[in-house]
Amino acid sequence: MEPKQAKESLEKFSTPYSHQIYKDAVNIASEALNKTIPKKPLNGKCYECGWRLNEIDSYCSNCGQKIRWDVNHD
Repeated sequence: MEPKQAKESLEKFSTPYSHQIYKDAVNIASEALNKTIPKKPLNGKCYECGWRLNEIDSYCSNCGQKIRWDVNHD
């Protein structure tokens, strides 16, 4: 299963009736999975946090977002 599919599946389990601790765990796991989905930098900066990147970076050293220079972000 690809990270994007896992994130979508995980988010389906969080409902308005879920216990808050469970909702928090789902949110943390979803955020972690989101960082594994490569995103293209915007103007040489991380798509998620705006940190300045070098073209050799494969991840953002500030927030941990996976970087792919040759893909479009969603």
